[in-house]
Amino acid sequence: MSRWVQFSTEDALTRGLQHIEKPRNRGSNKLFRGTYGSEAKVVAYVWSFLGYLNRLPQKNTLNFEKFLFAFHHLKHYPTDEQGRVFTKLHQNTYSVWMRDFIFRIASLAPIIIKFHNRNRHATGEPYRTTVDGFDVHYFEDSTGRNPKKYSAKFNGPGLRWMVALSTANAEIVAIHGPELAGMKNDLQMFRESIKS
Repeated sequence: MSRWVQFSTEDALTRGLQHIEKPRNRGSNKLFRGTYGSEAKVVAYVWSFLGYLNRLPQKNTLNFEKFLFAFHHLKHYPTDEQGRVFTKLHQNTYSVWMRDFIFRIASLAPIIIKFHNRNRHATGEPYRTTVDGFDVHYFEDSTGRNPKKYSAKFNGPGLRWMVALSTANAEIVAIHGPELAGMKNDLQMFRESIKS
């Protein structure tokens, strides 16, 4: 069983600010969110939850910064070169760690995201779920362009996701994807994931 060290909100905030060489002040939480795409308490919670489920790599105290870098990557979606410069990691190391931690974070989705949560705190309104699709741009690989990947939103390659939110409690209650952007539209994804 792997051993993991729990980090508090303060620890996450401090480590995140140390990496970008910024002192703590009244705007620290806003700066952290702008850099890593989430509040320090959410980052600390996700780290703790992964540790509790034994989904963290060994020697994880050394990896907390790399875990933070995964949040940065999800927020800014940098090229490998931009990400390497921000993290000060070798390009191959950067790619491996980002992929590893993003998959670990994504592994929590089936545990946390439950469609039956749409009814929690419901006040009797007739429609309790809203569904939206979105595309995420990514850089085309060198093997050539694939029309199945084409996203009209980016006029280039993309992946499509569908997310359902509860209007009663603002929770994500369903997520479907990624799909190649040129393969299915939002309605097809809705029919496959929620309606079926």
